This record gives sequence, C-alpha cells and structure tokens, in this order.
Amino acid sequence: SSRYLVIVAPENGCIWSGVALTSRASKSGGTLILHNTIKGFVIAHELGHLLGLGHSNLIRCPANAADGSWGSCRAIEYGGSIDLMSNVDVSTPLSTYHQWRMGLLDSSEVIKSWGSNSYEINSVNLAGKERAIFLRQGGSTYWIEYRSATPSYKAGLVIYRSDPPPASAILSPNPLDSAQSPTMALGTDIWMMNLDNYIYDSSKSISAGSMSLALSEKLFIAGGDISIQATLLSEQSVSIAITRDIKGPPAKPILAALNTWGSGEAQLFDQRYLDQLNGIDQVEISINDEIRPLLISTKQDWEPTYLDPFSSPNEVLVRDIPEGRYKLAVRVKDKNGQWSPFSDSREVNIDRGYPIAGKEINFQSFSSDLVEVALKNFKDEGVGLCLTQVTTPEGWVRSRNILSKEPIIQVPLNLKGESRLASYDCLGNGVSADLSSEIKLKLAKDLKRSGTWKSAAKRYPEGSIRCIKNCSLSIPISGEVGLVLASGSISYSLDSSSSSQFKAKSRQGRYQVLSINSSSGQSLKITGKSFSLIGLLEGGISLENLEQVDRGELIQDSSLELSEQRALNRYGFGSEDFDPSWVVLPMARGTTLDDPSLDLCSASYPSESERIARRQVIANKAGSEYVFLSSEVVRYSSLAASAQAILELKENYRKCQLNGGGVESDGGFVNYTFLQLPKYATKLVPVENLLIAYAKIGQGPSERSLLGIYQFQGTIFSGLYLVKGANSSFSSDEVLRWIEAAGVIAKRLDAAKSSASA
Repeated sequence: SSRYLVIVAPENGCIWSGVALTSRASKSGGTLILHNTIKGFVIAHELGHLLGLGHSNLIRCPANAADGSWGSCRAIEYGGSIDLMSNVDVSTPLSTYHQWRMGLLDSSEVIKSWGSNSYEINSVNLAGKERAIFLRQGGSTYWIEYRSATPSYKAGLVIYRSDPPPASAILSPNPLDSAQSPTMALGTDIWMMNLDNYIYDSSKSISAGSMSLALSEKLFIAGGDISIQATLLSEQSVSIAITRDIKGPPAKPILAALNTWGSGEAQLFDQRYLDQLNGIDQVEISINDEIRPLLISTKQDWEPTYLDPFSSPNEVLVRDIPEGRYKLAVRVKDKNGQWSPFSDSREVNIDRGYPIAGKEINFQSFSSDLVEVALKNFKDEGVGLCLTQVTTPEGWVRSRNILSKEPIIQVPLNLKGESRLASYDCLGNGVSADLSSEIKLKLAKDLKRSGTWKSAAKRYPEGSIRCIKNCSLSIPISGEVGLVLASGSISYSLDSSSSSQFKAKSRQGRYQVLSINSSSGQSLKITGKSFSLIGLLEGGISLENLEQVDRGELIQDSSLELSEQRALNRYGFGSEDFDPSWVVLPMARGTTLDDPSLDLCSASYPSESERIARRQVIANKAGSEYVFLSSEVVRYSSLAASAQAILELKENYRKCQLNGGGVESDGGFVNYTFLQLPKYATKLVPVENLLIAYAKIGQGPSERSLLGIYQFQGTIFSGLYLVKGANSSFSSDEVLRWIEAAGVIAKRLDAAKSSASA
C-alpha cells in the first residue's frame, strides 16, 4: 500500500505516454503505466496524479483576451506549460495551487482578497510569507502567484482560473478529459492565462517564450472589474496591487420560490442570485417594516468547493428566520463590504410545529380493491399541510395528496404492514408511521335485503347486485362505514332519523362512496328502485411507530428547465415518485444520446440511431441495497422506428435466453439466468409492446440481480431498471411492488398515444 508500481508497456498505438488515476496526497501507493517511454518527466507527471494533482491547463479566449466567460473561452488540456503537470517537459516548481492541494502550502500562506488592496507575496519556491492570492468574482475564481526568472520564463505573475469549465468548452486529445460531470467540488485541475508570447497549439509547444505577466504591467480580469499589477520588491518577492471596480451595491436579493421552502434547511435565496454574489458577510431582515440583524448559519457538513475552498461559507436558511406570520424582506452585505437593497416583500408564515395525526377516516371512493379515504385528524395548526403520501417499503410513492387539511390517500383493501404514511407541512415538518389497512368490502349479495334483485357482476365488480323494483336493506353497522353505490339513487337513514338522498357517481371505474359514521348497534336503512349496489366498506386504518420527521432540502433538477426534458419527464419517474430520503437526478450524459438505451445482453440495436431525445435519471439513497435504480425515456423519430426497437429487443431477449447470456464489447461472455416472474394483476402496456427481464447476471462475487421493465407506447419508450448486488436478491413481493410502479408509468404512457403522430 505504500509502494508505487511502474509498468512500462511497449508501443501499442496509444495517444498517451503515461496514465495513472488521480488519487490524493494522503493516500500512499498506486500504479502508473508508461507507454513506450521511461522519461523522468512522464514518470513525475503521472506520479503527480497519484499524489492528487490534476493538469495544468490553458484558458484561451477570443481576440487573444487573457480572461473571459467559459461560454466563450476554451479550456486547452495540458496547455498551462509552467510546470510538469502540463505536457511540456520543464524543470520548474509546481503551481502553488497544486502545492496547496498536496499539503505543501498551508491555507495560511494563501491570501483571500475581497477588496482593493496591496499584498506582498514570495516566489512560489520560497517560504517565509504568503505565496499565493485567491480571488473570487461571482462564479469565477482566480489563483495568483509570483515566479522569479528561469531560463524558460521571465519573472512575473502567473494567474490561473480554478472554476471548472463545462465539458463543451474542453479541447483535449484524450476524450476522457471531456467526459466529466459538472460539480461544485474542489477540483484538481487549473487553467492558466497566457499573459505573454508563448505559443501552445495542437497539444504541444510551438515556440519558446513566457506565459507570465511582466512586472509593472497592468492586467484586467473578470470582465474588467478587477485590475492586477505587480511591483518588484526583491528577486524573490513582489507587491501586488489589486483594485476592484465596484460599480454599485450587490443586486437586489431574490428569494427562492415558496414551494422550495419545504424544510428548515432550505436556502432562503434563489441559487441563481447566490451564484452571482461575492459571498455573504452579514444579513438584515425587515419584519413588518422593522429592520433587524439576522444571525446566519455556516454551512453544516461543509466540504471544500471551488467557490469556497478554505472555510465553510455563510448561508441563509429558512430555519434562521423567526417563527410567525409577517411581511418579510431581506438584504445582504457581500464580502466586498457592500450592502444590497432589500428584496421584494413577501408574506410568510414560518411554523416550527409538527403536524397532528390520527387514524379516523372518511370513505371517499372505491375502485376494484383500492379505497380512497380522507384522514380526518391529520392537520397542521401553523402553515397547513403541503404533502401527504403513502410509500412502499422501498420508498416508491403509492399515493400523493396536497390538501392542506384532511388529506386523501389511496389504500388497498387489507393492506398489512408494507406501507409508510407521511404528512408534511409547508416548511418540511412531518409525521410518519407504518400504515396498515383493515378495510374490507362486504359484498352486496351478502347483505340482508328485500325486494327484487339480480346479479350485476357482468357490468360491475364481482358480488354486485341490481334492484329491479322497490327494494330495501337493513344493515347493522358500527363506526365508519362506506356504501358503494354503482348506479341510481337511494334514500337512507340511521334507525328512526330522517332520511337523506344519495345519487351514484362514478368515473373510469371509480365509484363515489357514501360515508356514514354511527354508534354501536345502529342500523342503516336503505330504500330505492332501479339502483345497483357493489357493497359496504367496513373497518379502518392503523398507524404504528409514529414519529416526527423532517423532509429535508428539496434538490432542484436544472435539466427540467429544458422543454424537451420536461416533456420526457412525464413518462418516467422523478423525485415526486419517491419519499424525501431519495435523490433523483439525471445520470452523467443522461440527457444526451451519447449512451445506448437498449443494451440488454450487450446485443446490437440498429434502432438506436433513430432516437431523437433521451432522458435517464438515477435514484440514490444512503444505505440503499440497489446498486442501480433508474428510469429512462426515449423519443424515437417515428412509429416505425419505435416498432423496430421493440422487435430488436424481443429478438435479442430470445437469443439471450437460448444462449444463456451474451457477449460483452470486450469479447467476454456474461451468463444470464432468467427467473420466473410472480403472477401479477397490474395493468401494463399491451403485451406486444412490453418486455420484462428478470434475471441473475454473472457469477460469483460479480453476480447481480436484474429487473428491467421495458414499455413502448407510440414513439415513446420508457424503461424501469433495478439492479442488486451479489449479496442481495429480489423477493416476490418486492418484484410485484415494482411492477405496480411500472403500472403507474404505463398510465403515463397512455398520454403518449395522442402525441404518437407528432
């Protein structure tokens, strides 16, 4: 573990001279591979990766500008040829950024500059005082150092950008360099400005020269808002004057949308406002026009980011503002010392209390074996309820409701201990409990009755009956019951009380229920003619292991700002389909056509070229036993292309069953052992548009369990993929619950029918 293995490989046509995985300085040991070379420079460069260093790159902007936005500039991989972490063989000290990443430069030796001032720093290779300056302007970050003269370089300043470019801005001979996902995490790469006459092109040095800023020369960066100029103090130190052109106060704060304030940990400000702000130093709030200072938070569980690499930043959370109902406005002072105007006022009701829960219900509707009930004792005395949901043991949402009081949920008949009920107020305070349903349907044919009746089971659920002429029923009841009337109208009463009328209402197989609450021993009397009766609902729900919970911060999916991604999102799953402990976001390249969709058994799918849009998201949760839980939606160019895709999928599935597996791209054979699906009643898409793959893949420690549900409707394909590792497998009940989830997706795909010709 403390040794470094060097493998020297013969010429094999690779574009690289060496390769090693980027590790970290605190972890010793590793392997680096040399390609037909034993040059000391290549070994040192790859060893740098094993010690946690990325590349020294170059930022190249239009019109030979030194700096600019990543929207217009390009990131030239390896081009920052000031040290050996580029691909130019030089014998000069590492950048101070990489020295700091390795722990060779302490954070106290880096000046954090927010205003206009002059600073003295030593050369990169001389200890004794600060050796670097960190600047931030909005979302751009800069790292400044001084280098004394060498045979290759003039004495002068070297300036890097440390905020990462998007993948689209990266130019590299190695495609892996542009395969990175955007992140706020502190990076290992830097992007150097060419401030002199050095020429770097086509991944190599074209001419000798310097990239450093000559002493006494003034440079403007950050769109001209910051100027930098150095004066020589000695051969090994300089004074650097940094001037910020502050054109006015920070912009007026923008408060985040109220529907994002679902947790005390939610950000008070819109993220786009925070991205342009130079940090938060102080905050004042106006409550009903009375101004007062606000004690703000430092970010908990902070990990360094490129915007805040040295210390936990200040942030303003919903939990920081006072409880109560009032008119709120907020202003901030940034780290440049400038106060912003106050935000627009907003009426708020900040409630720290938890909702109240009880098990009394009111029957609402009935469909097959699914009952809708109103939770009569669920309420919140403060801001009101915002979300109530029932989830499976895996966290999939079976039922969801946003009523502020007496929320309505759907529960199956005789549900035994496989669901969780949770209800949250509008600030994320919640209650949660294990939910069981003891609701039963007493069939109409089994009720005591008089008059002329006949079976109605051909049109309505089994056990339904129809009154032909004058009919009556007398039913002893106790507690809450629900009469399920399929058609017609009735008169009803309890014992000798006056009668009331009820008329049947139904829509798409869901029947409105007459809910009646009675004391023990009362009788429900029903009279009427020409009506159809399904039965009587009895029983209730039980709640166990009730606890107070917090919803946590809602993570926003920026990809849904794109209209095509919003459209595809309707046909797969999203964050609203899971309990708050899950995070659902697009996979890397999941909103592009770069990766295959139909890759079952590693077969060939020519229809992939007919895809015109794709969205693949992945669901993650701490401690989840799923290695992979994903939803993928694809739009094909035509109905013919979609039909071709399902034909290819079914044919490759047949071959995979016949051969017991498939051949991977590397030539290796992977075993597939297909398993018997449990019988299910969930309605999915028609069988000709459906394939369910349930199998064990691989052998030994690499074995995994797959459940893949592929559904096509019109030009839309929607896939639900679940994978478990070697030490875990799917239970039959678990498979049925995920097929139930696929049934929800099938209903969403029905909406694709109308757009199939679009």
